[in-house]
Amino acid sequence: MNSSEYWLSIDLSSRIGTLALLSKDSSGLVKSVFSNKFTESGDHSETFIPKLEFLLNQHQMRVKDISRYITCSGPGSFTGLRIALATLKALAYPYQTPIDTVSGSEVRGLSWISKNPLTHSNSIYVVTLITADKFVLGEFKKGSTSSFEFLGDKTLNDWSFLKNAPPSTLILDEKTNPNLIPQHPHISVANEPLHAETLGRFLPLSQSRTSYSSIEEWVQISPEYFGTSKF
Repeated sequence: MNSSEYWLSIDLSSRIGTLALLSKDSSGLVKSVFSNKFTESGDHSETFIPKLEFLLNQHQMRVKDISRYITCSGPGSFTGLRIALATLKALAYPYQTPIDTVSGSEVRGLSWISKNPLTHSNSIYVVTLITADKFVLGEFKKGSTSSFEFLGDKTLNDWSFLKNAPPSTLILDEKTNPNLIPQHPHISVANEPLHAETLGRFLPLSQSRTSYSSIEEWVQISPEYFGTSKF
């Protein structure tokens, strides 16, 4: 394999666990080498390592060939986020490989915007359900050049923010029931799941990206906690 860098990305923030290996060439182009869903039952800790080992062997690669690890910092299942970080720390330790975290809300928003570049929405809201009456809202605002700026995540208990919102797109996760959302003529609803491949693909564009490159820094890595979230 001839590319200069290989990134391993995993997402365990929801019941569906995904992993992806991406390559970054000397021009900065990021491409997918493989991308897989390895569980839908929430048993991430039991299934991730065997699946990773199988896929690396299939592509004639070893852990030492990986130059960067990527995962979601939140929002999502706190247990899943902790499993992802603990696993990546163990994989990164022997070769002091950097670990990057990024907001899942931002990546889902960037992924949707990339597929809908001509959107007329002035705002993009990304929803991650935490409990029956609580969700995390990631917010994008359109700037003067028609590009979107990620403003970050916040926790809300109701949909009242939609009443005075400008023309917007509301991006739901797989757990949110669209029938429970108040109808507003200027609000469109879409779905955009999070996947390990998109975490890696949009890492270079992320404003929420945080990089950790030493054991001292790895100790400080922890998921963003927004409240109870179960698989």
